[in-house]
Amino acid sequence: MPQQAIPRWKSIVLTFVVVYPLLSVLTYGLAPHLAWLPGWLRTALMVAVMCTALSYCLPALNHALRGWLQPKETQ
Repeated sequence: MPQQAIPRWKSIVLTFVVVYPLLSVLTYGLAPHLAWLPGWLRTALMVAVMCTALSYCLPALNHALRGWLQPKETQ
């Protein structure tokens, strides 16, 4: 039986739960240490770190929350 798509609202919540803390850490933790770099390079580095972190965090959280993410089968 094919796997059903994750409901859009749950996908949005999952993405928010991952992006918000990562963006906060990058903004308040990493950005001040990169202040000496030109703005475009600082932004590029932060985006690279964010994309890398998302590529690991989203699948891990998706797996951990698979019971909540997948809609219940109707009988």
